[in-house]
Amino acid sequence: MRLATVMLLNPLANRCLWIGLLICILMLAAGRGQGAELSRWGRPFPRVTPAVEVGGAIKKVIDGNVIVSILTVGPGSLPSENRRVVGIVFYDERGESKTCSGLYLDARHVMTAKHCTCHGNEYRVTGTKNMNSAAATWTIARLQPFFQAGAACLAERDFKPREGNDIAILTLTSPLLDDKRRPVDQTTSMIGDIVPLDTWRASGPQEVLVVGYGSTTVDGLTTGTQNQAKMQLNSSDCGTRAAKSLGCRPYREMIIGLRRRNAPPTDACPGDSGGPAFVDLNGKQIPIGLVSRSIYGARPDVPCGDGGIYTLLGRTDVISWIGARLGRD
Repeated sequence: MRLATVMLLNPLANRCLWIGLLICILMLAAGRGQGAELSRWGRPFPRVTPAVEVGGAIKKVIDGNVIVSILTVGPGSLPSENRRVVGIVFYDERGESKTCSGLYLDARHVMTAKHCTCHGNEYRVTGTKNMNSAAATWTIARLQPFFQAGAACLAERDFKPREGNDIAILTLTSPLLDDKRRPVDQTTSMIGDIVPLDTWRASGPQEVLVVGYGSTTVDGLTTGTQNQAKMQLNSSDCGTRAAKSLGCRPYREMIIGLRRRNAPPTDACPGDSGGPAFVDLNGKQIPIGLVSRSIYGARPDVPCGDGGIYTLLGRTDVISWIGARLGRD
């Protein structure tokens, strides 16, 4: 009763109380909706749920929907232990620590995305499944002159995605070590398994296996664990108008993992750049592409989940370039 009297006698206090109640109501209403906070584009930011482990699969969840589903790689679960995928860490031209992925070619070389090499610093390479563990083993690698496909990229501003040559080869200064700190098989080579596009396209593969050390959280910041995921092959050569409209260079790149309606999308994420995509050819997994970048039109508020562009390895010019650099012509 006394409160009511004060409210009637003090219009200013009355007004402040009503404003406070209105603010509370608006805050409660915002809390009920998913992603109520507006971005600068006027669209809602997604409400992020921490990654949850379900039956051995790490599922990234946004607004209650799975955006990326990546199966954790365990010992022996790659197509073959000879199909080695490596993690690569380095400092970029700004001195920031970065992670990329790559394909083990032979005892002295690994292949990765060219945009991971647009700086003058050396690299640390590992084949350990969890590069963040104390047991991780590391090998130093360097970029030799002319070991970037296409135009040289000495700084990030030099990289031209539309060139369609997002490939580079790093040279190891010592043998890559396995998880038991033993040198890997020095006779293993993946170079002969990189075959022309028409060799595997004739079998009409619809599914590829992509492997890398990229992010396992929605924010795209956590990297360092080797993961693999099965994805849809959407365009093997980007020769169609639809593929070109997504920013893919025809007959030089491919598109993998486009988001499908009513299906949980699976995609490469930050840190997977340079990671290989494999297809099954007569029971053998062969590398057909390297992770390059996201498609045009990908949502700006999430780092991955809409599909990606991959550099096509089955090009005759790429096969010749690899052979020339590694003396395999």
